[in-house]
Amino acid sequence: MDQAMNAYFASMTKQFNNPTYSDVVVSCDGSTFYVHKVVLCSQSPVFDAMMKQDMLEKALAKIEIEDQKPEVVKAFLEFLYSRTYTCPSDGQSKSCALPFHAHVDALGHLYRVLELQQTAGKLFTELTKATLEEEAFRENFWLSVRCTYLTTPSQNRAFRDTLADMVVQDVGRRESLLQGLLAMLETFPEFASDVAARFLTHPPPSPYIELRCRNYEHGACFIQKSSVPHAKERAPYCLVCGAEFKETGG
Repeated sequence: MDQAMNAYFASMTKQFNNPTYSDVVVSCDGSTFYVHKVVLCSQSPVFDAMMKQDMLEKALAKIEIEDQKPEVVKAFLEFLYSRTYTCPSDGQSKSCALPFHAHVDALGHLYRVLELQQTAGKLFTELTKATLEEEAFRENFWLSVRCTYLTTPSQNRAFRDTLADMVVQDVGRRESLLQGLLAMLETFPEFASDVAARFLTHPPPSPYIELRCRNYEHGACFIQKSSVPHAKERAPYCLVCGAEFKETGG
């Protein structure tokens, strides 16, 4: 089945931006893409409504997408044909694609293509984890937050939850990124609220483990806590009674 589906999407991909059998065009900032009503309308209820009602788009067989870059629109349409999309690269940093995924998600939300939003969120998460150490990461993550909170409504939970989760699990735990993060939270109160809610419902792993003296259970000793990076440097035996420590969890 997977092989058959891959073959199907491979054949469909060849029809994207192919004027031979195209029955509708999508334009953006001077760029034109040749597409097919059946592909657009079967995956987007917004496109479906355009083509069913007496709207200008139906009469002209042309859809104009504004306030986006042509490469983002191309990726959006490419996904409708192939279930994936490609990102442009500046040849300098991988994290430059972070705001690109945010813009793709915004189009997915606008045209109600849930699977595209899920894909954009997954790719964004993977790229965030892989580029945390890049010098350009902070700026690109900031641009992603800016895009999401300026261009999509609060109902766009998928990508907003992804951003908040990245802060709680990764970004917020990097001292080098905290200054930029605080600026983001001050600029976008909604973002700050989402991060706080995510922290309460999906807290990060505790940086501490609990080392308990075996004699503690008998009331004869104490519990010692130490941060995970230093736990192995601590004495394996209790300094008070000499009994062996055991790890009890965070």
